Amino acid sequence: MVALPDTSQMTAQIRPDKATAPKTVVLRQAVKMVAGTSLILSAVGVWLLPSGAGDAAMQLIKLVFSFSMLGLGVMCISAMDQPDDEPEIEFDTINRQLRIVEFDNLGHPAVTSCHDLDSLSELNFQDGSLTARDADGNQVVALSIHSKTTERALRAAINDAG
Repeated sequence: MVALPDTSQMTAQIRPDKATAPKTVVLRQAVKMVAGTSLILSAVGVWLLPSGAGDAAMQLIKLVFSFSMLGLGVMCISAMDQPDDEPEIEFDTINRQLRIVEFDNLGHPAVTSCHDLDSLSELNFQDGSLTARDADGNQVVALSIHSKTTERALRAAINDAG
């Protein structure tokens, strides 16, 4: 995630994957819920269909099939509520700083590191990613950028800071 300065405020947050497509996130969550629920109900429903009383092979096939569907259903439902563990990156052009903000399990933000833009030895865009290195050559930030509008906003913020 990236936060950039706004002309009327000190910083404005731009979240390329979430701000541009909140409907996609809601749709993805709904699909996971429906798929998970239907798989779990199907795992139970397999046993409602009668099979031959003495057919042990069919019972084994139904057992493997129902455990597979149950496992896939649980995986779909458990994948719904995955926290976003990517840190947020803030470019503050007024104070000329790059801040890395991480969130704890409850969603509370904490600034984990703060770097002056003047102290960075490298800040470049290549192949859809932003890389920043400090004076020692250590990588401070590596961020893949999926949106052209976010890339343009980042370039403008860096040019304004420079």
